[in-house]
Amino acid sequence: MNQDQADSRWKRVRGWLLSRNVIRVCWVMNVAVLLGTTVWILRDGKFAEGVVAFKRHIAAYGNEESALTVVPPLLWPRVDALWFVFITAVTSSAGIFTGLVAGAGIHRGVRAWLVLMLLLAGWLTLITTWPQLVWQGQVWRVAGALPEFNQLSEKLLSNWPDNDGDIEPLGPFMAYPIGKPRTLMLIKNPQVPGTGLTISLIERNTEETLLFQLAGNEEGLWVVKEQADEPQAFFSGLDGEYMPVHFRRLKLGWFLVRYIYAPTVMPESRQAR
Repeated sequence: MNQDQADSRWKRVRGWLLSRNVIRVCWVMNVAVLLGTTVWILRDGKFAEGVVAFKRHIAAYGNEESALTVVPPLLWPRVDALWFVFITAVTSSAGIFTGLVAGAGIHRGVRAWLVLMLLLAGWLTLITTWPQLVWQGQVWRVAGALPEFNQLSEKLLSNWPDNDGDIEPLGPFMAYPIGKPRTLMLIKNPQVPGTGLTISLIERNTEETLLFQLAGNEEGLWVVKEQADEPQAFFSGLDGEYMPVHFRRLKLGWFLVRYIYAPTVMPESRQAR
């Protein structure tokens, strides 16, 4: 192949890359990935864990630790999805900028630059506020399940167990401390009927206060029934204090709460055991 043929081929490739259709596809892909990622964040309570695993995966390429061993198996789909989002966003953005600099007139006008500014604002907003979006998605999901949690809490409060057993619709559980239980440790992480939420633990702090520890997609959060202006710290029947660090009031007497756990041993717990 002589120089003229190489130049001719490069011109054809360059013309195709800068064509209206290719640049339009880049715009569509970038917007679609932005909107799709936003929906994903709102729906996935474990998105933050995926981000942490993704960062570890990237960092592992720069040290002796294998990039394949730093990601828990259950988080690999999220890491792969984040790689897809990153690569697609970068490549489509490169196509958009190329079109703005050297593309057809329709892709270099004032309107195109204004749309680009909106698109950049969307990405910057998503990058800086995704933790709040994850939280808001969790608030929406739990708020929609409050009628079912209310029914379950009424049933438990009217017939709180005093020993290990089995209760509908939760299945088998272990009760702690022995003799005067405040904690029900559920064996199978059952789903609250009528919702997509699963629970692993139920605490009874006072006569009218119940706390449901969520599992699965919302692991780490608690649905709290408490007649107070805000959720209070409590001592678990398994020993240890839970202190609220982040919460949202869902309706009167109901909260979605994230606690930190401080392992301690209460005197009454030691006596009970």
